[in-house]
Amino acid sequence: MSDAIDELIERSKDHRELRAFHELHKAHPEILDFLVSEIRLRIESGFSAFSYRSLWEYTRWKITMEKGPGATFLMNDHALPFYARAIAILYSGLNGRAELRKSKADDIFGLEFEPLPDERPKDYARRLRWADGTPLEKGWRPTKPHVATHPASRRPDIHKRPLRPEPNLFAAARLILTERHNLTNSAPRAALMRLEALAVELKDMGGRL
Repeated sequence: MSDAIDELIERSKDHRELRAFHELHKAHPEILDFLVSEIRLRIESGFSAFSYRSLWEYTRWKITMEKGPGATFLMNDHALPFYARAIAILYSGLNGRAELRKSKADDIFGLEFEPLPDERPKDYARRLRWADGTPLEKGWRPTKPHVATHPASRRPDIHKRPLRPEPNLFAAARLILTERHNLTNSAPRAALMRLEALAVELKDMGGRL
């Protein structure tokens, strides 16, 4: 089933890097979904701008952590300018919120930068427009708007801790060695009672690990 990116690719100039971007999107739609979700979250949190480079590296980190060390997951940095332009086109309200440098992706998608204003306002980032001068929000729109349906996991990056920290293991071992002498010199009933007490003590120690 085609989506907004498929439609954007169809109207763009054919290029090897464009095809690579398209293949990456088809294989991992969660990349675009995660980028858009994180940008929206940042804007909703009160920030007026964002960095595509920082977000790109964060996306790579999050998705790699989700897939685990045994999985192969590659995000070619050459695809970043294509994702940045695609997001600006599909979500024109984000156009001008991130600093962009001129890229071959501009010509491939049929874009150009708006002329610089005489006075640049604070936090100004150059906006993109269609090559004929039409603002992005007034130009081409996909028939199927992009909807984030494959977001990456938002779970915190909590690394697994060892089940038993070494200091407490050593403490348990010392306790067993200390009590062994007492148990061998005790009467059977007294030894049994001491074993029960030792089991409770070790159980309490394990609960603190």
